[in-house]
Order: sequence, then C-alpha cells, then structure tokens
Amino acid sequence: MKKLFVVLCASLVCAVNAFAQASDSKNVDCNGSVTITANPKAGFHFVQWSDGSTEATRTITNIKEAKNFTATFAADETTIPENVVVVDVNGDPVVLPVAHSTTLYYKAENADDCQQFVHWSDITDSTDPNYAINPRPFVYDGVLPTFTPVFETIIYNVTVQADDAAHGDVTVTVLP
Repeated sequence: MKKLFVVLCASLVCAVNAFAQASDSKNVDCNGSVTITANPKAGFHFVQWSDGSTEATRTITNIKEAKNFTATFAADETTIPENVVVVDVNGDPVVLPVAHSTTLYYKAENADDCQQFVHWSDITDSTDPNYAINPRPFVYDGVLPTFTPVFETIIYNVTVQADDAAHGDVTVTVLP
C-alpha cells in the first residue's frame, strides 16, 4: 500500500492595511521530495521559512510525515517617521524587522524643548482614545504604519505688574 503525505507551503505577504495569504499544497509519496519556493511580491523580500532556513528555494527530501512551512516576507524599505522611535511594550527601541503580528509602539519624541506632542496625524477626532496616546500601539505585519506625530509650539504666558499703578505702568512686548 502506498503512503501519501501532504506538504503545505504557506506564505504571508503583507501590505499596508491588508493581509494577503497565498498557499500551495501537494501530496507526496513516502520518501518523496519536493521543492518549495518563496516568491516575494514587488516591494518585499523573503526573510526565512518557519524552520529557520533562509533559502528562498529549497528541496525537502525523504518525506515521511506531513510537513508545513511558512515563508516570512518583509518590506524592502522601512521608513520610520521623523520624531518617532519604534519601541516594544517595555519602551525599549526595536530593531526591525521583527516577527509578523508583533505589537509594537510608535513613541513620539519632541524635536526640541519648545515643541509638544499633540496627536497622531491619522486621527482628527479628539474623542478617539488613540488621538493623543503616546506611545501608540500597532501590529507589525511587515510594513510600518504611515501615521506621524503632530507637534505644536509650547506657549507660555508672561505677566508683569506694577507695585503701584499710581507710580507707573508696565507692558510686555513679544519680540519676533
């Protein structure tokens, strides 16, 4: 009696706000062989298979059980917005790429001590709970989110007064 095994090859290809899956599955005779290939789409590159192999095309031989392989892809370019640091749940900086579906955080950092973080560019409703949360969580799926921090200049009040208005007056003039 002939034994057949299934080899399932799944790839995860990520795009901004989309998660596309592609898979292929073939039956293989016991002790048979297959070639598996990871083909990145435009703008992405192959990172590794789920067993740690970094060969995009490889041959699996002497198959004696069902096999599953998942290909991981990452964006070719990772652009982190200005004044943003990508951190983990502990606030430690993250080196990209990381595993898909990892929760990371954008942490807005002031450009200088006269700027303050106000909100994120993609949210205009100030009642939204993520409007001004900093750091802001997101799930990494191969590309970074496109929202950026919005800053405003800090404004301070300067008040002057005379000890006795009968003796003189005072003014404040803001210089350019």
